[in-house]
Amino acid sequence: MLHLKNFIKYFPVQNENNSDIFHFINVNNVSIVFYQDETGRDWYDSLSSFEKDTIKIAYDKKGVVRDFNQDASAIVPDDLSVIEMNSTELPKGFDRLGNWMVDNGSIISSPVDYVEKATIQKADFLREANENIEIIRDAESLGIVTDAEEKMLAKWKAFRVLVSRIDVNVAQDIIWPTAPNR
Repeated sequence: MLHLKNFIKYFPVQNENNSDIFHFINVNNVSIVFYQDETGRDWYDSLSSFEKDTIKIAYDKKGVVRDFNQDASAIVPDDLSVIEMNSTELPKGFDRLGNWMVDNGSIISSPVDYVEKATIQKADFLREANENIEIIRDAESLGIVTDAEEKMLAKWKAFRVLVSRIDVNVAQDIIWPTAPNR
């Protein structure tokens, strides 16, 4: 089974073996992106070497799965590597959402960076609080704030303070505060 690594864009030199593609490009005025792997093997020339009943898996330089398909021609290998595997070798729940990696020819689950996830969650909560606080402050400055909005302002401010105190370095132990209901 094929394992082609580190595809990059390139432009082939015209010769007698590929003159038909250059004719096609010139006659039809189209752009074609060409890819070659680290050994200089052309992606399009490689397509016929893949087995028809295998899954072709594209992964990035860190090994994270970015795409897969039974039809290799459906994959754009830009800055990726491609390995083919039998579907029976794929774990349950296999997807292209960053949850899986290729490691020494095997599929493994991606390690979770809990601190990064917590940092993103904290930023999302703070953004949500800031947006809600800003809207209510606008109502205040216009003199059209309601009693319910004033109560929500205090709740959003309290939520924002609690979130800002979260230490993302203890990510797996975080108990997130609950955002106020609108």
